[in-house]
Amino acid sequence: MKNKKRSLKYSVGILVIFILLISNITMLVFNNYFLKQYFGKQIQNDMLYLTEEIVKNVDNELIKAENTVKLMATNAILVDDKATHKEKAAIYQKVAKSMNFKGFFYIKPDGNGKNLNDEGKEFDLSSREYFKQAMNGETVISDILTDKLSGEKIITIATPYYKNEKISGVLVGVKKADFITTICQNFKGEESESLSILDKNSKIIGHLNQEFVDNEVNIIEKAKEDNSFVGIANFFSDKVLKEQKGIGEYNFKGKQKLVSFSNLENRGYVVMVDINKSVALKNLSILNKILISVAIVILILSSIIFYFTLTRRIANAFINLKSDIENLANKRWNRRYL
Repeated sequence: MKNKKRSLKYSVGILVIFILLISNITMLVFNNYFLKQYFGKQIQNDMLYLTEEIVKNVDNELIKAENTVKLMATNAILVDDKATHKEKAAIYQKVAKSMNFKGFFYIKPDGNGKNLNDEGKEFDLSSREYFKQAMNGETVISDILTDKLSGEKIITIATPYYKNEKISGVLVGVKKADFITTICQNFKGEESESLSILDKNSKIIGHLNQEFVDNEVNIIEKAKEDNSFVGIANFFSDKVLKEQKGIGEYNFKGKQKLVSFSNLENRGYVVMVDINKSVALKNLSILNKILISVAIVILILSSIIFYFTLTRRIANAFINLKSDIENLANKRWNRRYL
């Protein structure tokens, strides 16, 4: 009788432990699913918010540069025939130094340009697209160009200047190509996080790694020779060029990336922020490990408590029930045959 009681006690204990194990596993699966959904959505919202803040900052910096050139284009000395080149150069060099410009130059309607510095070198810029657009009254920020005199990578801001309410030429402010990269570096985050600014032709014009800019990397063209760029190139073509802003994923050099993007309206630029997915979800992984540890502890404690308290009672109840049934059966048997 004692052995039967112990055997039943073990069986009940194992059954209860199995039920608790299944319950804990089910709970962990559901927790992991809902936490992943919640954390994933939160990470996406945070990344998109950061991207839009960077867009605002980039746009503000571009507007500031444009306004500086526009303001300098209104300086009367620029169209004053009596002012010497030295006098003009002194003013524009001072502004260039204070406003972080590489320099200024002006272009006459025939396309001949002249540096507003002490040397005053002249050059032909009649074929430059920004010159043609500015002569039509627009303020234009160029793509990344190569300075014809120094060979440096530059970005130009061109705007028309007027005399007697007619366009008399084009004033151009010159910024080094790392101008936009500097903006990117102000937002540097996690080690695996990357920030890039591309033009509508998929050329990188700003990046935490200036080499991408200096080498004029075009991600779509790069993908044709380097398979590691295929993921980002496809993402750019399939989503970035078709939507104003959004979230997505792509694979880069074997690592899955979470990426958010937002286009700068009317500028043809897009800001992209990406981070390794494993890094973005590391807090979720830590939380899952904690939940698993807690679940194991609860399972062990529950099993011990249940085994030493309830299993004995349940086993006794089953044994008593069995005895009662046997006794009842014996009584009926005796009544029938006595």
